[in-house]
Amino acid sequence: MARNRSMLSALGRLLSDSPSPVYVLNDKREIVYANKSFFQWTGSDEETLIGVRCDYHSSPEVGAAREIAARLCPPAEVFRGEAKSAEIASHQKSGKQSHRRAHFTPLAADELDFVGVIAIVETIDLSQEIGEPVESINPTPDELHQRLLALRERVVPRYGIDRLVGNSIIARRIRRQVGFAHQSRAHTVIHGPPGSGREHVARTIHYGDQPSLAGRLVPVACPLMDAELLQATIANVIRHTDELDSTAAPVLLLLDVDQLSETAQYELAGFFSIPEFELFTLSTSRYDLLRLAEERSFRGDLASSLSTLVVHLPPLVERKDDIPALAQVFLEQFNSTGGRQLNGFSHEALDQLAAYNWPGNIDELAGMVHEACAQADEVLVNAWDLPQRIRYAADAAAYPRQSDDPIVMDDFLAEVEAELIRRALQKSKGNKTKAAELLGVTRPRLHRKLEQMSAEDGSDDE
Repeated sequence: MARNRSMLSALGRLLSDSPSPVYVLNDKREIVYANKSFFQWTGSDEETLIGVRCDYHSSPEVGAAREIAARLCPPAEVFRGEAKSAEIASHQKSGKQSHRRAHFTPLAADELDFVGVIAIVETIDLSQEIGEPVESINPTPDELHQRLLALRERVVPRYGIDRLVGNSIIARRIRRQVGFAHQSRAHTVIHGPPGSGREHVARTIHYGDQPSLAGRLVPVACPLMDAELLQATIANVIRHTDELDSTAAPVLLLLDVDQLSETAQYELAGFFSIPEFELFTLSTSRYDLLRLAEERSFRGDLASSLSTLVVHLPPLVERKDDIPALAQVFLEQFNSTGGRQLNGFSHEALDQLAAYNWPGNIDELAGMVHEACAQADEVLVNAWDLPQRIRYAADAAAYPRQSDDPIVMDDFLAEVEAELIRRALQKSKGNKTKAAELLGVTRPRLHRKLEQMSAEDGSDDE
């Protein structure tokens, strides 16, 4: 091990005067050396980055140093001995990112002894050439990774946007609504089916990019609240706020507000009617409160007070174009825990994810992705790594159930009768008397049947 560290340090010193940024990772993905050009480009220092582990992800929730290191991390293939070039990024003092191409070379003392990675960064800044990420029908894992990094940069960097990623019209609309709700601080209802990320979106609206300035967010489980308990909860929040003399008013997070009892609804509506009393709310609901009010299953005045802004989160099955980006987010969350690193999903795996109906919505997708990542033994999650229920759904989709057409007995019997008459006439060479004998009916009855058939066909019976 000491010999390996010495070899990495020696390689680094050879490139210490290079005008190109150079850094070296050991077998634990830790930055063990970087030259002067590297620190100038990243705007960091040895104390900040040396010894920090690089994980392949785009999450901003791991601390400043690890977030910087994540943007410098090579794709997973490199740690398995494959040389590769990839785009990396670094935050500048201006707050923007500088994008450059890096060439990663895995290092090994012998065929079985992986030592680390040396990275040489080009001096050309790609930021001006990037702009909006180019959308492709079948994005590669590297493209999805860069797309997520670009989204982190375009949207407020610290937004908790894990369940808001994607480039569909729906995803873009939700992000705009969330941004507006955060800026306006208006009473907002987030409604959608279970698992669609309602509470996640509510917290994103509240905390935004400056959690320290957001004030208290007080969760209230509405299905458990009666009028007395709700009154005590709100009174306690007000009293605690007065004691702290806080400038940021508290915000009630009313979870599943559509399940609030009738008496509790009456109590909550009363607080909104108090003059000059500020009660800020974020609410989650399975259904649109204003529609529930129209159906007389929720108080109309309370629905109106809570619903200054409304954010609708549709089922995941209605935004399947966002599944690749969402799946990549959850995969990179898996990477950020520091274990084995993965690049993304094979096209076959993404096809199977898209074919699934997602009754549990985004929460179910997150769970399945983490389960598949733990199962995967290659740099990509393949179709066979996915949970069995995904594969069963894909198999079922390949052989759709045939629809059962209704059988109308009278129509069916009429068709059988008409076919028997045609066969009898054919066998008797048009002799109706003989045909009637073959059918076991009288000639007048056969004649009436033929007239009926002619009328239905619109033809004349000769």
